[in-house]
Amino acid sequence: QALTSLVSRFPKNVVFTSVEILPERLDLTILVPNSSVLKEAMSALADPDLFKKVDMISLGLNPKSGYLVSLQLF
Repeated sequence: QALTSLVSRFPKNVVFTSVEILPERLDLTILVPNSSVLKEAMSALADPDLFKKVDMISLGLNPKSGYLVSLQLF
């Protein structure tokens, strides 16, 4: 249910490149086109009702495609 709620809160141009649902956490990799969309996506994760803890595993930038962000959500 948290994943469905998160998807609905993310901006429309966020691309989910990888999703792994584990009993203790959700591993997620997203591609966002620019820093303003990245800010919106990170703001969506700030709701403590969705996840207790959010770890950013990696953040990469490709000037052509945007930011690739790997997260672990608990």
